[in-house]
Amino acid sequence: RASSHVQAVRLSRDLGLPSVTIEPAAVAFGMQFHPLEVHSAEIWVRSEYRGDPAVMRALEVVASERFRRHLTTCH
Repeated sequence: RASSHVQAVRLSRDLGLPSVTIEPAAVAFGMQFHPLEVHSAEIWVRSEYRGDPAVMRALEVVASERFRRHLTTCH
């Protein structure tokens, strides 16, 4: 057992064994990552903030194709 995702990756690397961790930790050590499951996220905005320009801009960014491309390529 490891006490953190970083420790899990270090042990995995040092022992040559698989580990359960998160993708950023694996990528930081140059290791392959194979997800066991995929999660979806929802963003909920309270009705009184739906017209706020900052909130609207943030939602536009999150929904943009550029942001989705960035998420699939940022390692």
